[in-house]
Amino acid sequence: MSNYGRLRLTAPDRETFTREEVDTLRQFASAMALGSARYLDIKTIQENTERTSAFLASVARELRTPMNAIKGFTNFVIRRGANELSDRNRENLNKVDQASGHLLAMINDLLDLSKIEAGRMDVNAATFSVREAVTTACDLVNPLVQKGVELRQVVGPEVGEAHTPQQRLHQPAEQRNPVYR
Repeated sequence: MSNYGRLRLTAPDRETFTREEVDTLRQFASAMALGSARYLDIKTIQENTERTSAFLASVARELRTPMNAIKGFTNFVIRRGANELSDRNRENLNKVDQASGHLLAMINDLLDLSKIEAGRMDVNAATFSVREAVTTACDLVNPLVQKGVELRQVVGPEVGEAHTPQQRLHQPAEQRNPVYR
């Protein structure tokens, strides 16, 4: 460990300290050294966290631009080629559009990490249909269902709307889904 200072004690009215005083002062010096080491560790961790957050924000910004382009071009092809696309191709492009939207939301979450670090995080909750969210999730994983496995969508009639950031609903499924890895 580096030497960051010294502890010097003097007693102007006497030349020496008692054995007990010296032991107490040594314990105090050890506690100060430990406190200093912990402070330096915390400072290093904070600096590393800031660098990591800056890196993640930079990577997310770099990923967001091409992902927006993919999403934009997909929408363009869907709109402009509506008459020339087969139903299957239109459906596949819609799935690409949905998946790129979810990936874009995950990229934005990386950017949110830097906002959280800076204490500037805003939560924008919205009301949405739970039935539509379940349908969307099933549509995304349905191509991955293996033969002999049935994917059933069951949403009770009493289920209505929810109020939360909708993109958060997709994260658990996406984290287990190999399409998103």
